[in-house]
Amino acid sequence: MTTRFQTMRLIWIDAFIEAGEFPLRRKHLCFAFDISDAQAAIDLKRFHGLFPDRLDYDRSDKGYRAAAGSSPVFLEVEHSAIFVACARAAHAHDRIAALESDEAAP
Repeated sequence: MTTRFQTMRLIWIDAFIEAGEFPLRRKHLCFAFDISDAQAAIDLKRFHGLFPDRLDYDRSDKGYRAAAGSSPVFLEVEHSAIFVACARAAHAHDRIAALESDEAAP
């Protein structure tokens, strides 16, 4: 069963490959969601299992791209929401890290 957090990562994968700027690699998921490489691999496998016609692996770029002729599997509003949520969470994380740094200072 897919968890709510995994669903968020699946939406993010779909949005990332739809943007098509560069190939998706596990490290992108790891960075965006602070997850392990193993978890990123699980998420990519789950995405491919649910939507087998959406991803193509580009061997020359060593990453995933949207398959030719495929359409997004999630709504554009869901893509936008997940990107905004990730960006806002990153800013909040930075603020918390600064507070924690201040607490640790002598």
